[in-house]
Amino acid sequence: MAGIRAGQRYGQWMIAGEEPLGAGSNGQVWRAEAADARVRAIKVLSAGGGPGRRYRLGRFRDEIAFLLAHPDTAGILPLLDSRISEDPGEASWYVMPVATPIREALGSDPEPGVVVAAIGEIAATLASLAAEGVAHRDIKPDNLFELGGRWVIGDFGLVTYPDKDPRTQHGRKLGPVDYMAPEMRQDADRTDPGPADVWALAKTLWVLLTGQELPLPGTHRPPEGAHALRERITFQFASELDLLLEKATQIEPKERASMADIARELQACTAPPPEARPTASVAELHDRVAALTATSRQHVTQRQERQSRLIEAWQELAQIVADTATELSEQLMFYVHSRDSGYRAAELLERPRFTPYDGQSAGWLLLPPGQDRPAVEVVVAAAFRVMREEDPADIAALVRVDRIIDHQGIHEPHEIWTRTYPGIPIASAQQTNAIADIRAGFTGSIADTLRQVIRILSDPAASR
Repeated sequence: MAGIRAGQRYGQWMIAGEEPLGAGSNGQVWRAEAADARVRAIKVLSAGGGPGRRYRLGRFRDEIAFLLAHPDTAGILPLLDSRISEDPGEASWYVMPVATPIREALGSDPEPGVVVAAIGEIAATLASLAAEGVAHRDIKPDNLFELGGRWVIGDFGLVTYPDKDPRTQHGRKLGPVDYMAPEMRQDADRTDPGPADVWALAKTLWVLLTGQELPLPGTHRPPEGAHALRERITFQFASELDLLLEKATQIEPKERASMADIARELQACTAPPPEARPTASVAELHDRVAALTATSRQHVTQRQERQSRLIEAWQELAQIVADTATELSEQLMFYVHSRDSGYRAAELLERPRFTPYDGQSAGWLLLPPGQDRPAVEVVVAAAFRVMREEDPADIAALVRVDRIIDHQGIHEPHEIWTRTYPGIPIASAQQTNAIADIRAGFTGSIADTLRQVIRILSDPAASR
């Protein structure tokens, strides 16, 4: 910017360095020092008069107003000091911490999981802002930073929020074309900016994962090798990320995933694997029970792939139920009374308002042998429900021990392990993690199940 040089002062801040840290359409960012040696970054509004200056000053004022309204908000590069001047001869500026650009912070060859975690954190911030009606409208790698161990968003020069006056002239473009959603290229201030942020963040994620300078244009197309992350990176959830990017870059804004959906899926991609609780005492408990009883597109259409993945997910879940029930049957020396008690897991889900598109349940009922009127039963069950074809799945699972008080239907239930997972997208990292959590939870419930059976069978009332 003409006129800015080392040693120049803006309030208590003096320009340090011969080159700016960054530049945009509305100003430049320089390193600045205070008299007490504090080093910060200062953004100075571009010089010039006329209508162009009024437009830039309006944007600059909006940016400062937004930052002042969000002090110390996690995920936002904070404002520390500022000045707005209507006099063309005086500079307008604001000061912020010196942050590390995301490309520099990630390094030249980052692990995909680190990139996904970083953008997941950014997505969570954007989702929180979207809930307030706020959109950034200029998401790209150059505006993302690392500060104090957190991933933060900077340069809110194009921010829009409720009650903000529209400033964009008809036909004027906002943001960089390479990251810009199609609908933002005309009448940007009359376009819903939320889906546009989703598009831009998806393009940003692809660029940072692949190491490319610029994203490919248009909708992400997983079947094409140039697009597909699974052809470019080694990552457990590469295929799921391809599907997420495809959903985030649909040409029709209303067909895109929400920012909250993006955040949940990215966070699921980096969630730690569930761990089963210790079951070292199963053998001992088995002996005590024995004594007490005496005795899982490219070549198929998108719809077919979704249906195939839905079937695979249900089959995997049903197999977990069967494996757990078989293990418990062996440890308890109980027999399989029936395999139709999956409704007990389905009852954990919200009652449907209409017939589901796909509803499945599986359950095993185990009873002690040689007893006409058994005192205890063990239930292992799971339910999997999709209300409409394109909807996410609702999943429920349980392991339960019932003390049978009355054989006409009065039971005293003891829930050993119960979980519900509402709104899980099909073929997503969230689905993978939910099923893994159920597997771990069922495995970890074996010892507690044996203990509860022992308590019931040890009760003298159980023999009456």
